Amino acid sequence: MKIWNTSENSEKWVNNIIRNIKDISVDRLEELLPHIDFVNRNIYLDSITPSIATKIDAVIRFWNLIDEKDINNLDIGAREPIKFYICTLGGSLSAAMSIVDTIKLSKTPVYTINTGTVYKEGFYVYLAGRKRFSYPRASFYWEKDIMPFNITETQSNYDDFLEDQRLELKDLVLESTRITENDYEKRKGWWMTAEKANSLHVCNEVLRNSHLL
Repeated sequence: MKIWNTSENSEKWVNNIIRNIKDISVDRLEELLPHIDFVNRNIYLDSITPSIATKIDAVIRFWNLIDEKDINNLDIGAREPIKFYICTLGGSLSAAMSIVDTIKLSKTPVYTINTGTVYKEGFYVYLAGRKRFSYPRASFYWEKDIMPFNITETQSNYDDFLEDQRLELKDLVLESTRITENDYEKRKGWWMTAEKANSLHVCNEVLRNSHLL
């Protein structure tokens, strides 16, 4: 089974669209190159920072614009997916939530692939994928605790904000996986092999054949 097909005209499309898209400059695209393979629709995530989240938002919007301009008027279900390769120890929660929203708002499907480590904030980014894959020996770590900022007393609604954010994260985990509410509540975190993640529907498929990549 092949989970995606690369269009023979991808490179031609990229070059044509780059020349015509006015809201993404050539300089901005150059900034993205270390984390992006434009022709094959690949994104690579290691650190999770606001700067990286902004770049990822730009490139996912870029591919959505390409698909909107496709002369074949492809249905959303027929669009070539964006492949999001993740190997991260975590990072900024606010940046992770920004990436989650970008992935979920994308009409072009985004597939997430764990190539080694999907830990802490990276776990939420991974769960946002339309389909989720994992290398056989990759690992996962979900951590429930949120690291609070040092907030002054004049900002008195911060505790309420943290509680709202905890509920949002809980909803994301429970609606995306087979982790039960009971397991969620009793655990502070959970280490998982790829097989365990697959059994909990955190991962949809553990990749066995290199041709799928």
